[in-house]
Amino acid sequence: MRKKELFLFSILLIALLAAIPVFAGGPLHRVQVGGPDGFEFFAEFCDRDLRAGCEANFSLTATMHADGSVTGQYADQSGQGNGGFHATIDCLYVEGNQAWVSGVLTHETISDDSRYVGWPVSTTVIDNGGSANDPPDQISWSNIGDPFYNHCSEAVPDEMFDVPHGQVQVR
Repeated sequence: MRKKELFLFSILLIALLAAIPVFAGGPLHRVQVGGPDGFEFFAEFCDRDLRAGCEANFSLTATMHADGSVTGQYADQSGQGNGGFHATIDCLYVEGNQAWVSGVLTHETISDDSRYVGWPVSTTVIDNGGSANDPPDQISWSNIGDPFYNHCSEAVPDEMFDVPHGQVQVR
């Protein structure tokens, strides 16, 4: 092979190797968080230690695939007999260490008649690092049916709360 052909072949090979994760359908972004709820806001409503998760627990996973599709689940159990919900995540927007997710409620026990099933739900998470020396990771309220927070692609700033015993991961 001549130098010019070898150079072009090398460039083509590098481009193909760089594209393998995209062709393989590997995730572009992934968000994970979960643990006991323990926002200081709930301290006045329960007698238990916040570290025990007086408001129950939550779990969120969202993955953006190479083709742009998004899959994931979001569940929040409100505790104290106040029900909870499950949602299928269909939108993920990541900017640095912050992610916005949204989806549709598929099951809820917040109301007696499941009237919120089918409504949009969204939340925001911030990954502030994994070290004990880093500030706590954060999550926003679960915004259900609020048109202001309708879709994650709008990336609306929200009030954030520390996640004391959960670990947000935004990749």
